[in-house]
Amino acid sequence: MAEQLSYSRIRGDEQSVFLNTGKLLGVQDISIDSNFGSTPIIYLGIGISRIYQTNNAEQYADASINSILLNNDIFYPLTGTNPVNIFVLKDKNNINDNYCLISGYLNSYSLKVSPNQPIQISTSFRFYNNAGPIATGILDVSSRQHLSGIRNNNYNYLDSGVLISNANTINLTLDEYNTERVQEIDLSFNCNRIPIYAVGNKSPIRTDLISPIELQFNCSFEASKLFSGTELRKFPNTKKEQNITLEIKDHSGSQTISSYSLNNMTLISENRSIGVDQNVVINRSYIGYR
Repeated sequence: MAEQLSYSRIRGDEQSVFLNTGKLLGVQDISIDSNFGSTPIIYLGIGISRIYQTNNAEQYADASINSILLNNDIFYPLTGTNPVNIFVLKDKNNINDNYCLISGYLNSYSLKVSPNQPIQISTSFRFYNNAGPIATGILDVSSRQHLSGIRNNNYNYLDSGVLISNANTINLTLDEYNTERVQEIDLSFNCNRIPIYAVGNKSPIRTDLISPIELQFNCSFEASKLFSGTELRKFPNTKKEQNITLEIKDHSGSQTISSYSLNNMTLISENRSIGVDQNVVINRSYIGYR
């Protein structure tokens, strides 16, 4: 008998997202794309026989997560070679009703600060081991331990209150500027990785990170000094390398949520906007490595 469509639905506000055993706060949306690497098997004399499918390409699942920065930034440090799991659960006490993303790595990260808004973080991950509604009995030991930890942990303390980030309570420090008159900030990087496969293994035997990781930092701010950039024709013999610190506080400005220290960032472009009855606005782009 054909399966009948149900008129019930699964609402997003009923889903909880976990990274390993940590509950992700502030998630606005999560998008998952699975690449099965499908190709048809066609051969001489096939005629009108049934065409079968197999995979002749890398199989993986990509997950994109957009979130508001609450409490702390747990994504920024995930640039190493230790894989992570992501679980989407409707009920943490029923871990068999799950959507699992197993053995993945951070591919990209972006933090955006805009006036009068919470801080926005966008990330993408790639998972090589497995993805889908997976029975706990066939999961690897580490993944089962994560799900068991989720089921046994008490997350009620998160309901008592969270620290909400806000663009109005940040501190940006450049070498020659120390200003809170920031218009916009964008911090981003990509993690380039190479999965290594071997015959007899469905999943990569390891995933290598290509170092270094390139950091891109763009900022726009009202300046207290008119000219302090790099002279055009002296670059690159003379270049501006700076240490940049960014401190993000909660909505009240009393507690620090996250802080970022970006060392040896090179100024690669600069734009100045000067208009009648307007403040001087400087747009800068930096590049660095970690």
